[in-house]
Amino acid sequence: MIARKTHASLMQAKRLASQRTLTHLLLGCMVVALFLGVAWLVPADKGYNLLLITLGYLCLLLVGMTLLIGPLNLLRQRRNPVNIYLRRDVGIWAGITGFLHVILVLRGNIQDGEALLFFLRRETGGYTPLLTLYGLSNDVGLFATLLLLLLLALSNTLTLRLLKGKRWKHLQRLTYLLIILSTLHTLGFQLLNLRVPLLFAGLIALSTLILACQVLGVALTLARRKQKW
Repeated sequence: MIARKTHASLMQAKRLASQRTLTHLLLGCMVVALFLGVAWLVPADKGYNLLLITLGYLCLLLVGMTLLIGPLNLLRQRRNPVNIYLRRDVGIWAGITGFLHVILVLRGNIQDGEALLFFLRRETGGYTPLLTLYGLSNDVGLFATLLLLLLLALSNTLTLRLLKGKRWKHLQRLTYLLIILSTLHTLGFQLLNLRVPLLFAGLIALSTLILACQVLGVALTLARRKQKW
């Protein structure tokens, strides 16, 4: 009996490792294909901005996916574990694409000190807060980046073990704040750049889908608690 359980555990671990490897390969290949596609198909003067924007939207999409996985997982099992590996792995690539987006935004602006102008207005005698749609969108993006880096740092087994399940889960729920900040940042630049209506529609559709799935997850959890009582 013990041997059977050990064998079953080993098989489950191997299956999980294969699934996680496949997830990382698919997402990694998607990012590499994005870089190669832009480099191959788009002129260099336009490719940089296109890549920057696309990475930002891809990051937003992946963060949104992390908030869909939990509620949808409740449709096939009674309750979710503290850690869902698929959600964590997708979150890792959200962090990677978001970090690449920020690097491209800041490239060329750090050495000459121009990075401050994303957030501040240069005036005689110093700087003042840049309280325009551009400045506020960048402020929101900065906070979203810090949250993204924090969540990326949480996305490993060592941190999960050190913080224990409950504390790790509380910090992981900062993803809800992250999606709000990321959506506001994206909307701000959509308004600034008057982007095509399709992108506005996509942002609304993603936000609606996330909200609907979260409501579904809460409804399923409450209904099952009532059944248990």
